[in-house]
Amino acid sequence: MALFKWVYSVFRTILSVLVLIPIAIWRIPWLRYLSLVLLLGLVASYYFFYRLPDPVKIYDVTWLDQGWTQDQREKYYQTDQGTLIVPYSWFMALEMPPSFKLFENLEFFRGNDNVSRYRLIPDPQPKYNPDGLPVGLAKAILSDDVLDLGLGHKEWLSFGCPACHTGQLTYKGLGIRIDGMPAMWDFNTFGRNMTATLLITRFAPSKFSRFASRVLKRDKKTDNFAEREKLKREIDVYLKWPLIHNAFDATFKGTYPTAEGNGRTSALGRGINGPWSTVSP
Repeated sequence: MALFKWVYSVFRTILSVLVLIPIAIWRIPWLRYLSLVLLLGLVASYYFFYRLPDPVKIYDVTWLDQGWTQDQREKYYQTDQGTLIVPYSWFMALEMPPSFKLFENLEFFRGNDNVSRYRLIPDPQPKYNPDGLPVGLAKAILSDDVLDLGLGHKEWLSFGCPACHTGQLTYKGLGIRIDGMPAMWDFNTFGRNMTATLLITRFAPSKFSRFASRVLKRDKKTDNFAEREKLKREIDVYLKWPLIHNAFDATFKGTYPTAEGNGRTSALGRGINGPWSTVSP
């Protein structure tokens, strides 16, 4: 009987504490607002990032004989075709957003596990792809006379045709690559989540600190307070850039009422209107 009373007393105490904690938090304004922000952030993180399919694990790749050489194929996979998506050093430095499991997620957004969840195809061939980008994502290098189009940044991440026109069947870890086959890439969700991740990084102190260190090192700039503040201003300008602003505007206005999902990207609607919005208002 004494043991039962002790267990009951401990249970009541724990229950009382669990009830009092949210009450105490709610009565302190700054804790209340902080808790609401964290809760909304976790819900948004789950909604945007963690309802995606599982990663695709590939241990080997074979290609159909489609009449061109492996060298031609790899060069095509990693040749930029004019689109400007995000400054290249930013993409290479970008970490995954926080999650329910990992509040401080240090994995890279560009990692194979993450990009394969959007059904981009990891590229195992390094000849024209030293940074390990997936098929159809490439580095664009702008000439000096068009740097204004790139907000002053010379190197950009570029989406190429192979991202939407290269398919792969998977069987027990073997990838069977078919060039020209419709891809399963979820173009819209990838772009939305990448931009949302950059926005989170901009305002999360620890994430921004690591992000800034990598970006400034890659861009061969001095890592100091002034350069970090300049980087924040550059991100603010980028988020107001027509490519990004128009995408947000289209979301709120319902410009594209159908969420295409995997393998159903509108070549004219998404594929043309998005990139050309930067040069044709």
